[in-house]
Amino acid sequence: MGGIVTASSVGQIYAEHAVWLRNWLHGRTRCAHWAADLTQETFCRLVERRDGGPIRDPRNLLTVIARRLLIGHLRRRDLAQAYL
Repeated sequence: MGGIVTASSVGQIYAEHAVWLRNWLHGRTRCAHWAADLTQETFCRLVERRDGGPIRDPRNLLTVIARRLLIGHLRRRDLAQAYL
């Protein structure tokens, strides 16, 4: 998907890939609610992208963003558990 990222292009990416991403995250988290939250956060990060360049492979980009969010959440959870 070439061109600059716009609200309509993010909307199109969401329409085409949100269910896939939520299912991908559900397979890793085993929690539908957590997968839905991470999906939403992934698309928020997509909207906030600073480079604004073209998105050539939406699923790859979504996977990278979602994986980083998941790792961050797991690290914070582990840290909180260690603290307690």
